[in-house]
Amino acid sequence: MSLTPFQSRMAVAVALLAAAAIATNILYLQDQTTTSSAARAKSEQVKVRAEADRVRRLALEPKEVPGAKPKSLVNMIVPMPAVEERAARFSPSAGQLDRAAMPVSTEAEMRMPEIVKGIQQKLVQRGYEPGTPDGVTGVVTRAAIMAYEHDHGLAVTGEPSEVLLQHMQGPGAAKQVNSQAAKSRPQRSGNAEQITRTVQQSLAQLGYFAGKIDGRAGDDTVRSIREYEMDAGLTPSGRVSAPLLIKLARSSTTQKPPVR
Repeated sequence: MSLTPFQSRMAVAVALLAAAAIATNILYLQDQTTTSSAARAKSEQVKVRAEADRVRRLALEPKEVPGAKPKSLVNMIVPMPAVEERAARFSPSAGQLDRAAMPVSTEAEMRMPEIVKGIQQKLVQRGYEPGTPDGVTGVVTRAAIMAYEHDHGLAVTGEPSEVLLQHMQGPGAAKQVNSQAAKSRPQRSGNAEQITRTVQQSLAQLGYFAGKIDGRAGDDTVRSIREYEMDAGLTPSGRVSAPLLIKLARSSTTQKPPVR
């Protein structure tokens, strides 16, 4: 059937309108998809950045939780992956943390591995058994420092420092401990208290300690350490030391409480 000129024009107009509508729908859907993808990408980026910031804060600002249960000696002594190495995996871009936003290390902090290694070497020479001199302040090194501090009448902190290294070098050292530096040494340390609490807990589990687990080396703690050292074949000292920690870590997994 032939169409009149008017009908032909109307058919063309309807076809053009339909084509325009289809094109508009396609462009709208594409725009919506692009917008949705961009929104999702931005949301994921925000989450990743937030996670990276959280991990960076944990790595740079470790804090003890009051009343937290002491860690077992096995977990404290066994080397764990570096916190910063784990944090780097949460990088927001290109596998790198935003170093510009991180605090700049002071000269003392940069020299600390060298100081720690020097302290470890001196401890080895004096028989305190801090482990391999590697410049890393692990729990065994801290225990060895605590033993040295105890034996030399220093505040028991377990903290490595340049002042401590100078003290170990003796009166003939090139650098002497001045009064100002000596005053800057801490008198108490959260790390020393944590190690002492863990020793108390381990001794309690083995049946040697029945006192309060408070991180303080009172008479009960000293007596319990001495009793355990005698049974474990160590020289009785009554103080926290590296050999004590290592023996306790082994006893915690293999030894049953003694019958008393």
